[in-house]
Amino acid sequence: MCVILAKPRNCRVPSAALVATAFAANPDGAGVMTANGNAVEIQKGAMDARAFARLWAMLTADAPAVLHFRIATSGTVDGAMCHPFPLTASPARMRHESETCRVGVAHNGILPAYTRKGPLSDTAVWINEWLAPRIRSAADLETRRDEIERETYGSRVCALDAAGGIHLYGHWYRLPSGLYASNLHGLDWAADTPREGADLGVSASVDGVTVVRPPVRPRVVRNYWHSDWEDDWEV
Repeated sequence: MCVILAKPRNCRVPSAALVATAFAANPDGAGVMTANGNAVEIQKGAMDARAFARLWAMLTADAPAVLHFRIATSGTVDGAMCHPFPLTASPARMRHESETCRVGVAHNGILPAYTRKGPLSDTAVWINEWLAPRIRSAADLETRRDEIERETYGSRVCALDAAGGIHLYGHWYRLPSGLYASNLHGLDWAADTPREGADLGVSASVDGVTVVRPPVRPRVVRNYWHSDWEDDWEV
């Protein structure tokens, strides 16, 4: 069970406590992607908490960002198979730990139809073989929403486009801070205080989002439902 955190533009950066617990519960590597208005920048391959702390320290409140923490179910357990991935039909580009692209993609779940023997994970194969041929522009991320959700039923997918639009597929949780989480497994979500005025950005949908309000522990809606590393996040 991986965890994805999606941070809309002008939403506070996830707290050190939140990302530390996310990494502790999903220790097979992590990465981030941000959008600058012209492109999506992916930095991944953090295989320990201290390495991820360096990526986390580069995030800013004004830029949309997506963070992914992996539990491996297929593919190699290394920096190359960390998420996010660029939207591409090139297996070689999927393995780059630093990449610039027009759309980045992160996935939480298992895609049995795309699970193969070999170095690529099910997510990488799905993007290469199914998603990349169908998405030719950011607009396609919404016009083909129903197809994407049918193909990945039971999973959560997050796409970030160059303009900063965050596109969520499947069931998500909106945390009190304004962040969106693909699931709550192992998360110290209460550490992030509420933030007013956050929204999803360009052409994104809030359908299928459960709003989590403090101080009540959230109820598990569909599928699912302190770390001692905090010094590593003081950078």
